[in-house]
Amino acid sequence: MSYVVNDGTSLAGVPTGSVTLVYSFDAMVHFDSDVVRAYLREFTRVLAPGAHAFIHHSNYTANPTGRWMDSPSIRNFMSKDLFAHYAHKEGLRVLSQQVLTWDGIAELDCLTLLRKPNPLGDVRGTYTKRDGMLFVLAGAHESATVTLERPGTVSVNAHAHEWCGRLVVRQGARVLATFEVHDPQPRSKLCVFEAEAGEVVFHAEDRGGGRGEAWVRGLDVRWRKP
Repeated sequence: MSYVVNDGTSLAGVPTGSVTLVYSFDAMVHFDSDVVRAYLREFTRVLAPGAHAFIHHSNYTANPTGRWMDSPSIRNFMSKDLFAHYAHKEGLRVLSQQVLTWDGIAELDCLTLLRKPNPLGDVRGTYTKRDGMLFVLAGAHESATVTLERPGTVSVNAHAHEWCGRLVVRQGARVLATFEVHDPQPRSKLCVFEAEAGEVVFHAEDRGGGRGEAWVRGLDVRWRKP
């Protein structure tokens, strides 16, 4: 076992992509929200693709401008939703969250399980590039293609809003999945399907009323065990 002393906001002594599990318990509950996000950014860097982080953090929001020492169990300002938002912004996927009681105080803390997505390589095809998106299919004339090295479970982080249409995923002549990604309120929507090794092609279809766009924020794959 080896120990690395850090500067309190980074993991500079840990090589990029070298970690299979990050674990923090009864520590990050005291960290300032800016420090929490800085560590989430570092987790993305040091974790290997597909690796996990298990984090115990504060869910206390009643004293946003006060001193952390004055809060119950010296919790700093953080919430379940804010932590998930920061993790998403730093490129991590939230697998689960569980709010828990600490020191007899209900919903004071939260346990969050994170995963670093597996890169799927280059996205090929004719598609529209927009800020914050991996690709946007602006109509039936556009498509995006990725290649899977082996069979796996693919998760698509789609951006659902009223301008989106129907996202269709194909492998050869076979339709793997069809997802309605439109929504009156803009939000992220997770779409999951099984795929074999080879090319996977994404199309957008009109769901009626001329809504034929599909916006994709990111892709992740969990390789199927042999």
